[in-house]
Amino acid sequence: MVRTMGTRAGVFAGGSLSTTLPSRNVRVEIRSMRESPPVTSEPTQDAPTDDGVVMQIGEVAARTELSLRSLRHWEEVGLLRPSGRTDGGFRLYTEADVEKILVIRRMKPLGFTLDEMRAAMRDIEVLRDGDSVGPHAEARERLAALLTDAGQRREKLERQLAMADEFISQLGRELA
Repeated sequence: MVRTMGTRAGVFAGGSLSTTLPSRNVRVEIRSMRESPPVTSEPTQDAPTDDGVVMQIGEVAARTELSLRSLRHWEEVGLLRPSGRTDGGFRLYTEADVEKILVIRRMKPLGFTLDEMRAAMRDIEVLRDGDSVGPHAEARERLAALLTDAGQRREKLERQLAMADEFISQLGRELA
């Protein structure tokens, strides 16, 4: 669902930011992941100086070595949300979005579920926000547990990799 705002560039109530994208001639409103209203955009004719880089889904997929399908799926399940959309509905991503995507991509080989990844992303947002002390401490605690879990999962992958190396060596000896 895309909502079009008839406002000029500036900061809106609720801390969202509106900016004009010079290379795309599009106005985008960017909101925090924790906010529930959808991000918005509207075309504009005036293009000020470069306010930041935005990318469409194809460029993000290429940079992160992920498929378009994965990025769309992550949005559908609420794991990730692009910072904006054009009036035509094209997703627009910022560098901050790419950083979040890379965190998710790094969790994937460790076997974390979508729910675990979603929780981790929320907790990382809370830590980066820094405004609330109570939720900050709780998020830190959950992320510390996640760090321990990730370390254990990595060790398991190392053992599996060692077994794979042994198999490859044995097969090489058989063929020699």
